[in-house]
Formats: sequence, C-alpha cells, structure tokens
Amino acid sequence: MVDPYAEPRPRPESADAPPAPPGPPCWAGIVGELGGALVEQWLAVGGRPDGDRRPRFLVVASTAASVGPLARLGPIKAAMLALADSPEPSDAQICAPADLLAALRAFPGPIFAARHGQIAGPPDQPGAVEVDRTLLRTLLEAALLDTIEWERDPDFGYEVPATTPATLTPDQALACRPRLLFTAHGRVYEHARLVAADQSRRRSRLDARPDVPAPILAATGWPPRPTSDSWKGAAPAMVERSSTVAVGAADLWSAVTTQAGVNYELAPFVRMRMPPSIGDATIDDFPIGASIGRCWMLLGGFIPVDYDDVCLSELEPGRRFLEQSKMASLSFWQHERIIEPAGPDAATVTDRLAFRARRPLAWIPGHRRPLAAIVGALFSHRHRRLTARFGAARSIL
Repeated sequence: MVDPYAEPRPRPESADAPPAPPGPPCWAGIVGELGGALVEQWLAVGGRPDGDRRPRFLVVASTAASVGPLARLGPIKAAMLALADSPEPSDAQICAPADLLAALRAFPGPIFAARHGQIAGPPDQPGAVEVDRTLLRTLLEAALLDTIEWERDPDFGYEVPATTPATLTPDQALACRPRLLFTAHGRVYEHARLVAADQSRRRSRLDARPDVPAPILAATGWPPRPTSDSWKGAAPAMVERSSTVAVGAADLWSAVTTQAGVNYELAPFVRMRMPPSIGDATIDDFPIGASIGRCWMLLGGFIPVDYDDVCLSELEPGRRFLEQSKMASLSFWQHERIIEPAGPDAATVTDRLAFRARRPLAWIPGHRRPLAAIVGALFSHRHRRLTARFGAARSIL
C-alpha cells in the first residue's frame, strides 16, 4: 500500500503527461456505431434535441490528463469540458457558451466524457492505459445497458464507474477511477499535481472568454474553496493579486522570469537563492514536472527561514506558468502567474496562490487566515515593486 505521507519519488522526464494524439479520437467511430455523437458533431447539425437525427447519447472528447476512459456528466460539467478540454478550436468552443449550455440541458439522453489519449502515460510508465476502441466500446455498451454502478469523483464532481465489466484488465478497471490507478503504481503525488493543473488550466482558458456563464466557470473547481478547518484533507487557502503595469507583455515576461527578477520583487525583505546549477537560466529553461532543487528563502538576504522545492507543472512561454511545489512550512504550494497584454505598452500580471500548511501548524484551528494574510502581504509587496519598476497603467483592451 502506498504511504500518502511518504516523500514523492523523483519523476523521470518521460513521466510527464503525454499530449493527446493529433486528429479525432481513435474511438470516434465507435460512438457513431452505438448511436451516439461527439458534442462537436451534434452542434454541427444544429444541436437539435429532437427529430430523426437525434443521437442516443453525447460524448465530450477530453484531452485532460486527469480524465478516465469514461465519465458521466451533467450539462454544466459537459459544457465546461467541451469548452476547456478540446485541443484545438471546435464547434463547441466557437458556440456561445450560454447557447451550448442551453442545448446540453435540453438534450434528453446521457452525456459522457471520454479520454482522448493515454491515462497515466506515456507507455513506459507504470500503469499506463491506452483508451482504444475496444475499451471505450466495452464501457459505453455497459453504460447504455445500465450495468455500471456510478460514484462521484471526489476531485471533479462528475460520475465515474465504481463497477466495470469483467473483461477489463486490472489496470483498465482502475483507470476508470484514475486516482486509484496512480495510487496503485506509487504515483499518488503525480495524480495530485495533474488534478490541480487541469483545474487551473481550465479556469485560465475559460477566463480568457468574456461570455462564459458563472456556473460553467464554477464547474472547473478552480480556485478550490476551503471546506473545513481540519488539517486532514482540508482544501488549500487561496490568495490572488493582479496589477496592470506600463510595459509590454513580452518585456514583462522576460523581466520577471529570471532569478534577478524574482529577487527584485521580493526585496528588501526576502531573497531567493536558487541552486548554483540554475545560473542565468530563466523559467523558460526549467524542466516540466521535475524539481530544480531547493530554493532557499533568506530573510533580509542572509537568514534562511524556509525553502521552496520548485517544480514547474505547466508552462506557456511568454504568458503563463504553474508551479506546484513543497516548502519546509507548507505541504502544498501552487503559484500560477499569468501575463496578458493590456494595450500596446501595458500588461496585466495576475498571481494565483494555493497553499496548505504542514503539521503541527495545520493542527491549529483557524490557521488559514493568518497564513493567507502573510502570503497576501508578500504578493501585494511584489506587485507594488512591479508597479514601482515599470509604472502603473490602465488596460485599454
């Protein structure tokens, strides 16, 4: 049995979640053979909820690394995945989100999500499962015959198979609840990173559209909401800061993604000392999914008070990074920074933080409020430093 409190083992570079294969899913034809349709195909003919061409069921093809081979969705979750998880612009993404949600709510049949690609891949990783035509056909047929018992996924809120057909291999059966597959193969920390990364990526992608209804945004699960003051299983505390400064987005990215840029923001209270191997590298040079080593936080530039075991989970060069790490004081630390153009010579920088204290601090009732105040004060200071360096600006976009 995997010890959930054990230190995560180092991840080889090949352990990063593989991208989805290009083109339509290999199992797309199976959906049609069983009387269903991909949501994109259904929208292409008008998304009619009735008539002779009405499909028996709908399927959203998801490229998210945390999605299993088949999940059962309500209309809000289906709309969110259709908008956020397609690898390229589709009819679902071009459609007005409110219209998409209305059409899905009017659809009388079941709606599923199916993974386009591998689960727990790439293939050389323990537990990797390919979602091929045979696997999806087996699961869809069982779902349509109502021989699957469903349970709520604790991470995403949609339904996943609690029972599976006997013809599935052990790993295929576990893949229907991906957290069990990752846990069975000693990759529990990797799954936790994937969950947070997918939730954050979806929210970021939907935030880029001005017309997404609030229920669809909320369905991303990001940012997580605290549900308890208990340390065990408690949701992370959250902080967000945003500023618009008088410098182009590309120049701002170049300035803030170096060790010198980070330390300019932290000065004069704290200095971050990165491993010597980093040298003059920027965040664009960091590995994805592997720690760069401990970065010590030095109070006043000299006194070690904490460290950040920096691990970059996602990178969109020039626009966004997502760091998911551990610190001496925090069992979970996530920092997402997004830089968006706000005019010809202006950019908006947004920092979203999620964090959870280690024991014994985590045992103290109400510890989140002062912890969030400290993190909030630090990032307010960082944003004041950025404004002082580049000047304040107003977005004209």
